[in-house]
Amino acid sequence: MGASVGVAQYGKDLIKLILSTLYESSKFKPSLVAPGGFYEKYWYDRLLQVSGLGIINVLTHHLYNLGPGSDEHLERKILDHERLSRVESIFGNLSEIIKIYGPWSSAWVGEAGGAYNSGVNHVSNRFLNSFCALLWHRLMGKKVLAVSSDVHIKDFYLQLGNVSRS
Repeated sequence: MGASVGVAQYGKDLIKLILSTLYESSKFKPSLVAPGGFYEKYWYDRLLQVSGLGIINVLTHHLYNLGPGSDEHLERKILDHERLSRVESIFGNLSEIIKIYGPWSSAWVGEAGGAYNSGVNHVSNRFLNSFCALLWHRLMGKKVLAVSSDVHIKDFYLQLGNVSRS
């Protein structure tokens, strides 16, 4: 099942729900990390333009460079250095978008793995996949970022309900 929201609506919703409504009475305004989806050039270009100056602090995207776990050629893809190198072009495109439309923002991977949908038995759960795990470890390192908020999850869902009705 897939769903999508138009980029103009999404950009407006970020401002209204997250910054104006949810954090209206907060002592601090959080860094906004969005959108958390698969990279599409046009959509990402427009998001930074629609949301406006200084709104999105971190532009994120999902990264599953091996594609679906149901792919019968997954084993070949794991060992294909050209496929693994395509990640560089995604970051290059994202960096270019940020440079042009949102120099206040930075690029992060929001969700990632080798293959989505949990990979495939006897391929992604075996030694063969350790090459992707090693690459991931070397690229990402051991540092984990700490986060905090003074907004409670119950308040978030209450505000989400109020915004969706307006």
